[in-house]
Amino acid sequence: KKRVNRKEILSDLEVSLQKLKTDYIDIYLLHRDDKSVLVGELVETLNEAYTQGKIKAFGGSNWTPRRLEQANEYAYQRGLQPFTISSPYYGLADMKESFFAYGLVGLTGKEKQADRLWYQNNQMPVVAYSTLGNGLFSGKVEKRGDLSPFWVRSAFGSEANFQRLARAKELAPKKGCTLSQIAIAWSLHSSINVFPIIGTSRAKHLRSAVEALQISLSEEEYAYLSFIK
Repeated sequence: KKRVNRKEILSDLEVSLQKLKTDYIDIYLLHRDDKSVLVGELVETLNEAYTQGKIKAFGGSNWTPRRLEQANEYAYQRGLQPFTISSPYYGLADMKESFFAYGLVGLTGKEKQADRLWYQNNQMPVVAYSTLGNGLFSGKVEKRGDLSPFWVRSAFGSEANFQRLARAKELAPKKGCTLSQIAIAWSLHSSINVFPIIGTSRAKHLRSAVEALQISLSEEEYAYLSFIK
């Protein structure tokens, strides 16, 4: 069921506020996009919630740069609050869209160079999901079948990604860090204003992710991890 429209957004927002037991949400993202809905409707709806103080900032997850541009052009022309944050996929692994992984928008790969340049030029914050390739760089994956569920295998289980995994495993001990830290460092080695999302249930893994901020990659190391023939 499509839910990116005024009625569903406002309804879901009220449910979220009640469940979170709060009067407002700091950052509100629309998950995926519905291009059949005029972007003006979405901008107007989010501004309604913004004016009421129910959200402080808003943006889109899995929105293309073109749709973000259209939304903000609409907002600027009418003196409204624009989208100020985006949450696409961005990580060392190249994510492939398929029947099982549909509606996802990523920034990794040669074909996404123009999209990365757009973010580089405007510096819109990128809250990047699946930085570790949904477990690919967790240190627990050895073969394609280890990736689960099936949509993850479909999106991240390419031969090129396993070559990147092998290179990251080779580089990690040379840098004195973990495999996951290499993947995080790769994401941060960017002219994009990126904030990687790390999903973990253990404090030690969270500390390890934070420590990755201290790891720097040379241009040669970055290119070695990135470019697979």
